[in-house]
Amino acid sequence: MSPTSESVEVTLPSAYLAHFQSKANMTQRTLQDEILDSLATVVADEREMHALADAAVRPLSELEDTDLWEAAESHLTEAERNRLEELHWLRQSQALTPSEDAERRDLLQQYEVRMLVRATAMATLKHRGHDISKLLAS
Repeated sequence: MSPTSESVEVTLPSAYLAHFQSKANMTQRTLQDEILDSLATVVADEREMHALADAAVRPLSELEDTDLWEAAESHLTEAERNRLEELHWLRQSQALTPSEDAERRDLLQQYEVRMLVRATAMATLKHRGHDISKLLAS
């Protein structure tokens, strides 16, 4: 362990332990390495997500209403949605390659940012007195 590491004891559900052990066996890595890699990915993704979300939402209050409507109606393309779903199902049945997992995380991040932009744009439009009921139905 490095000098900045600390040891903790964690009780994992059997399914999680089996998942990490299986992944470790497939990649010929230790169980500890697999768990630490997963934790590092989550922390890095969370930090990046906060920065992306802030950058995406901050300028919305400055937009004209027509641009806000456009932002509120944005979605992933059908191809992006299909690919994300495909990667999700693939991940359920086998380990994704590093490039597939990076693609999955990127698409998921795009989806989450767009949902945040949509919600913020809708709230801004509502605050400006617009009827957003048609947006809520989509």
